[in-house]
Amino acid sequence: MNSSALVPVFTGELAGQSHQLCNARNLHATLEVGDRFDQWISRRIEQYGFADGEDFCTKSCKTRGRPATDYHLTLDMAKELAMVENNDKGRMVRRYFIRIEKEARTAQPKPLPAPIDKVSRPLRQAINRKA
Repeated sequence: MNSSALVPVFTGELAGQSHQLCNARNLHATLEVGDRFDQWISRRIEQYGFADGEDFCTKSCKTRGRPATDYHLTLDMAKELAMVENNDKGRMVRRYFIRIEKEARTAQPKPLPAPIDKVSRPLRQAINRKA
């Protein structure tokens, strides 16, 4: 399986902040969990104490039949779910998410230094002379 597209990751909003998220249905399929998705995700949320709005958010989506609920998970939650599956796929997915997070951190521009409120008198004079 090509790890570059193991579980698609996207940027979304959770609790008013931008986060890297993944769709729990994609994670469930990649982990090859034997349980039905709705039973698996409900049991894992309850069992491990994940919080809606903090670790994941839900989105209602239309299907051909009954409406479904999609779960958008933070990568921290997704890593934990992958880890607790305790199989080779889970370990592979967890390492994949760790790599995605490292790549995102290195791609972010470094913050600029805080502006200087007071410019020293000699520097101010030098600037004024050039103007």
